[in-house]
Amino acid sequence: MGWVIKTWRPEKLAERVVEQAREAGREVLQAAEREARRWHRVARRERAVADDELQRLEELGVRLLRDVDRERASVRGGEPAPPVPRAEISAHDLRVPRRPGKRSRLRDSPLAELFRATERRPLVQLESSDRSA
Repeated sequence: MGWVIKTWRPEKLAERVVEQAREAGREVLQAAEREARRWHRVARRERAVADDELQRLEELGVRLLRDVDRERASVRGGEPAPPVPRAEISAHDLRVPRRPGKRSRLRDSPLAELFRATERRPLVQLESSDRSA
């Protein structure tokens, strides 16, 4: 004859619930680890593609600079100038030098003549002898 369970003891019921929760937690953890490994593989592939594209762009930049230098030398008709080290050029070197102590003024600008030519002038009253008649 078999056993018939009419009621669970509270401690056994709690153990069963804890066991089921642990099993569910293990499954969730394993799924998360699989997903993380998958995303790491995707990220490694994307990084490899980006590194490859960056390398090709750098090589293209070097080739284009070399071609431009050759073309400029052929236009000048002489030897190409020694290459300028690109790392030594900064944005500060490219700024337009300002005269110390002087500010730009509209009066000194080439646009000043345009503004003078289009400034408002007083209206001229035309005298007409036809109206007085």
